[in-house]
Amino acid sequence: MEHCVGLNSILVTLLVLSALAEAASRQQRRQEPFSLPTYFKNSQCEVETQGPDLLDQIENPTDKLGPISKLVTGTNRETGLEASFDAADKKEGLSVGETRYGRFPVLPGVVTTVEQSLGNDPECMSIIISQRGLDYVKEILLQQILQQITPLRLPDIKKNAYIPIVGQVDAVLRNITLVKAEVTDSNISLENSGITITGHGVHANIMLRWQYKYYVGWIPIPISDRGRADVKVRSMNAWVTVNLEERDGGLSLKTLQCGTYVRDLEIDLHGGASWLYQWLIDIFEDRMRATVEDQLTAQIKKGIKKLDSLLFSLPRQVSIDETAGLDFRVVRAPILNSAYVSIGVKGLFMSLNSSQIFPSRIRELPAGLICSGDMKMLTIALSESVLSSAAAVYYNAGLLNWLVDKVPDQSYLNTAKWRILVPQLYTQYPDEDMKLVFTVLSPPNISVTSKEIQGVAAANLVIQVLDKNMTTSVACISITLSLRGIAAIIGNNITAKMRLSDLSLKQEWSHVGNFRLKLVKVILQIVLKDALIPILNLSLKGGFPLPLIPSVELQNSDINYGNGYILVCTDAQYIE
Repeated sequence: MEHCVGLNSILVTLLVLSALAEAASRQQRRQEPFSLPTYFKNSQCEVETQGPDLLDQIENPTDKLGPISKLVTGTNRETGLEASFDAADKKEGLSVGETRYGRFPVLPGVVTTVEQSLGNDPECMSIIISQRGLDYVKEILLQQILQQITPLRLPDIKKNAYIPIVGQVDAVLRNITLVKAEVTDSNISLENSGITITGHGVHANIMLRWQYKYYVGWIPIPISDRGRADVKVRSMNAWVTVNLEERDGGLSLKTLQCGTYVRDLEIDLHGGASWLYQWLIDIFEDRMRATVEDQLTAQIKKGIKKLDSLLFSLPRQVSIDETAGLDFRVVRAPILNSAYVSIGVKGLFMSLNSSQIFPSRIRELPAGLICSGDMKMLTIALSESVLSSAAAVYYNAGLLNWLVDKVPDQSYLNTAKWRILVPQLYTQYPDEDMKLVFTVLSPPNISVTSKEIQGVAAANLVIQVLDKNMTTSVACISITLSLRGIAAIIGNNITAKMRLSDLSLKQEWSHVGNFRLKLVKVILQIVLKDALIPILNLSLKGGFPLPLIPSVELQNSDINYGNGYILVCTDAQYIE
């Protein structure tokens, strides 16, 4: 059988590649996930500084402090994050791997989660389309394909034949136009060998003009007649099997087999002499049948070739902001089986300005992850290494440092509030304003458990006093922050919200005597909850986009957690 493409083959390509196409359309969305405001870089506790305000070293300090002032004074009321995450918060009481839709399984063929050293291409994000998702996308794309191929102009058909008594007759069909087509039934099936789509009962309407002429020996001019005709394709079947392959970090289509067959064709002629109608039908029916099959196949071939080229050229890297991007290279051959289509991509954050882009160790996704049953159209799985890579990229860019000089209760940043905690501080600097300088010392450690996201960050806190227009560093405390949080879907983005779960302190050095760390911890917890955590959550609120095709919106999304990964179980709707 000739290798060709049937009526429905375009939809297969778009369907399986839906995971990557949206990435290209979102390049202009300048989100800022995980990017925290930077107010200075590389403040070290070991360097005891006295001298001009550190803000003097920063260009446009007013611009830098503006967002903090607004954030800190009104963050909890202005962001409105609680309302967005109430539903997800309720999931914390569920057992491991459990949701209101049941437990999410690992399908046969699962392998143990591995930690992979750098240098290879790990799979840290996967997009899985269930049978229900395939059926939905098939119907949507089929409607669009039929709209695109109608009207379709077909080539003229010429025929000559000998009719007794009349003699040799030349006939032609012109202006042949396919004006309408519809598919009454279709199905899609998945096998290891490929994706097969079959269309049954394809109906089509065709309009044309007919004309014939013949010569009678004793008459010097030809005898001719003309009219119009309506052709109805009552039933046509079409089938195609294609395979999806990984090539150079992208996807490539290969047509394995296909076929089309017009089962029933009805030609109604109008105008002209009716005595030649049946003759015209007899000589043109087979030619019309073949022309319809050939031309539909040719048009779809052309569309497939163009689509294949377009999909292969999709960018493998998508920018998130000026600092980071996402690496969406395909890292393995797509998996096709009777339950789903799965595409594995690298999915890690990458630096746009330096070569160091990943954590030292990367945890890949287990194979075969999918939301339970067929209730959801899509499963998008993310390894915890996606989050760790984001933390590493923004840390290496120097964006995980904060300067806090305004809090809702400003008395916490005055030495009078600290007189009991550090008596010498108030004695040396009575009623002076203070600044708290937080510097993260290494990329935060991000992990995902069966219930939540967890993060641990080590930082130095330098306490500064504003004394006579001079900024003096008076003490340094090393702190370890433990954070817990949840993910959520807002629009087509995955976002997160964190909260402080624990805080440990150690005094490194001090020019104002020893600190009563248990009491200092109370104040720092207030400052962190009212200042830094809202800044963090505002940055996380934008999230980062999930790979979707244009004009698709996620609906009824749920978040599930596993050891080392997050599953987004969601439906989707196509919006014209």
